[in-house]
Amino acid sequence: MNTKIVSFIERNKPIFMIGIILASVFSIIVIAYRLRPGRETELRKLNENETLKYKVQEEDNQRDDDVEIGKNKELTEDEPPLDIDKTFGIVKISYTKEGGFNPMIIKVYQGQKVVWTNDTKETIYLRQRKPTYPELSNDVEMHPGTSFEFQMTTLGIWTYKERYSNHEGSIDVKKIPDTLPEPKQEETEPEQETKLESETGPNQETPSTVPTTQDVTPVE
Repeated sequence: MNTKIVSFIERNKPIFMIGIILASVFSIIVIAYRLRPGRETELRKLNENETLKYKVQEEDNQRDDDVEIGKNKELTEDEPPLDIDKTFGIVKISYTKEGGFNPMIIKVYQGQKVVWTNDTKETIYLRQRKPTYPELSNDVEMHPGTSFEFQMTTLGIWTYKERYSNHEGSIDVKKIPDTLPEPKQEETEPEQETKLESETGPNQETPSTVPTTQDVTPVE
């Protein structure tokens, strides 16, 4: 047995020698790499000119940041809040005993105001079908000739009904579009002088508006 081992080693002696040499070289490389001193960064103290340069640069950067913040703040403050009712108008719904809610189905934008008017001679009660708005958890009592207004803030279709009848209505609340229309202008009555001029004509004198004795209430 020993003779065979010795004979095997003798035959493969060159291979064993090469392996031992390669292992030795690899070990030397690893040890040398581990023992190699690390490269340290050279530190030095800044002189007066260099210190001033960095200080000025830092102040400039801070100033630019302050200017940018100021611009953003000005843009935010200058931008007026959107008046939904002035832009899109107030939606009015009339309730009659024969026809119910008119219009029955409408579309509004988020935040737009809706006004219901009771045009009957009886008291009606407005009730939401699903508990969407906590403010309307109780039925809204509307006496004859009175109105009730509410701002629609929840997106989606909101349905409601009159408590003692089969009349129903629905409001589809949409998101505000990116492109806004021009604000609606309120209609104004013509001035009194213009109206009088059109009635009398350009060449006729305007009647006096001084009250007569019949128009004056005596003071006791």
